[in-house]
Amino acid sequence: MITRRITYIVRPGDTLFSISRMFNASVDDIVRENNIINPALIYPGMQLVIPLRGVLYTVRPGDTVYDIAMRFGVPYEAIIYANNLVYPYVIYPNTTIFIPGGRESGTDGIPPRPSTQYPFPPYYGYPYPPCYGYPMPCPPFGGYPFPQQPAPIPTPTPPSVPTMPEPGEYFTYTVKPGDTLYELAMLFCTTVDAIARANNIKDPNKIDVGQRLRIPVSEGRLRYYTVRPGDSLYEIAKRYNTTIESIAKANDIADPAKIYPGQRLVIIVGCKPDP
Repeated sequence: MITRRITYIVRPGDTLFSISRMFNASVDDIVRENNIINPALIYPGMQLVIPLRGVLYTVRPGDTVYDIAMRFGVPYEAIIYANNLVYPYVIYPNTTIFIPGGRESGTDGIPPRPSTQYPFPPYYGYPYPPCYGYPMPCPPFGGYPFPQQPAPIPTPTPPSVPTMPEPGEYFTYTVKPGDTLYELAMLFCTTVDAIARANNIKDPNKIDVGQRLRIPVSEGRLRYYTVRPGDSLYEIAKRYNTTIESIAKANDIADPAKIYPGQRLVIIVGCKPDP
């Protein structure tokens, strides 16, 4: 592991939490490095030193930022920010990039396979595990089809009818100043790629204030709860195994202490973003 320090200028809407997520860094490390007394008080234009621990990686033919991020088990946005990559994030073979939070490679130069097993079929928004030992591009999931398969006989099909999303598939969120897809994905326990696909967003770095986004949620995890007398966000979050911050963000609650009976809340069950 090596350590690097990167200078970052705080932008409107930034928090130490969102900045730490951008760089796959620790909030505590940023606080200590910059002698911040109150972590809640940072302001636009403030210069921060971001300490990063990670490894160096030499790009191979066929690599993409997303592939490398999956291989090391780190957010691909962190690689983009740590290496100051510019959209569309093209990287070239034999160049060296820094992987924040990455672990040392094995003898074959490939980091250990992440222990997390993705369910099959995958929940909406979660990628399949990266294929190890295969040349790029990876074979399709389930293997290649048998050759020389006869073409199916075309049959008349009824005209397609637009289908409505199944209940619990997504909820709608209105973009606020300072929002990024990365921060929203972390708070709502989904991925940047899933939100981008659900909203036909070509450049994940470009979203507009006031834009209405469909936030995909894994099947069975979306709940609507009506506040009852005596309720608090703390108790509701504990009941549904989520966080106050996730509920407040999903429901545009400026002051988590102020909810009222009859208020209808969007809740993502089991969503507990890392602190």
